[in-house]
Amino acid sequence: SSKFNNFCETINGFLYFNDLTQEIPSINDPCWFLNAGYSLALQLEIMLEKETIIFEKTLIVGIITQSQPEDKLMEYLDELEFLTFTAGGQVVKRFYQKMERPNPKTFLGTGKMEEINLYVKQHQISTVIFDDELSPSQQKNITKILDCKVLDRTNLILDIFAQRAET
Repeated sequence: SSKFNNFCETINGFLYFNDLTQEIPSINDPCWFLNAGYSLALQLEIMLEKETIIFEKTLIVGIITQSQPEDKLMEYLDELEFLTFTAGGQVVKRFYQKMERPNPKTFLGTGKMEEINLYVKQHQISTVIFDDELSPSQQKNITKILDCKVLDRTNLILDIFAQRAET
C-alpha cells in the first residue's frame, strides 16, 4: 500500500498516476491494488492494458474577473485539468491573472505572458490550454510568443472527441 501511495493518488475519486514512466509496482501481487482500496475491475483493467502512457506536459491558464471570482475560476480549472488528463495531458502548473477583461491581443497581460513563456522554456512544456475561448488572432499571437501548442477549452473538448472517434 505504501508503494502504491507513492505511485498514484486519488483526487475527487479519480485515479492519478504520479510517475507515468514506471510500470505499476507489484503488478504480479493481486492484492496490492485491493489493499489500496480499489476495485477488482479496475485492477484487471490495468493488468490487461499493461502499457506505459506518456502524457504531454501541459499548463492551464485562466483569468479572474468581476463576473468570475477566484473560487469559480479554481472550479473551472479543476474541470479543465480533468479534461486535459482525459486528452492525454499532465497539468504541471496553473497560471491565472486578475483582469477587468482579457487583453484583445494576447488574452493576458505582457508580464504574465513573459512569466508563462519563461516557464514553458524552462520546463519543456508542450501545450498551454486556456480556460476561456480565444479568438483566432489571440491564439496566433500566443502561439508565436510561447512557441508551443496553444488550445482553448473548446478546442480541447474537440480534440477529446476526435481521439475517441479514432478508436
